[in-house]
Amino acid sequence: MNLVIDDSKDYGGDIIARNPIAGKTILKNLLNITTLYIDFDLGGSETGADIVQWALQNSCLPRRVQIISTSPSGRKAIENILLNAGYQKEDNYYILIHLF
Repeated sequence: MNLVIDDSKDYGGDIIARNPIAGKTILKNLLNITTLYIDFDLGGSETGADIVQWALQNSCLPRRVQIISTSPSGRKAIENILLNAGYQKEDNYYILIHLF
């Protein structure tokens, strides 16, 4: 199941969260999220990078993540978090290769 966290677009996701609170709730409570599509600018003070960091800390970030932000600095911020957490870039996705 795919989760999109974006304040305006849906990217054809199975589940769409329009704000960080909804996104966190879904990530924490649904164990069958296989891919997260995440935007950086979520329309408020909390960013996609904040969500990714929170999901890592709460052990609920899916093994497959696609950054859908058009902001170069926002994409880089999320990418750095994922790479530091052991994700590897494969095509347009970041995939957790080794489970800890």
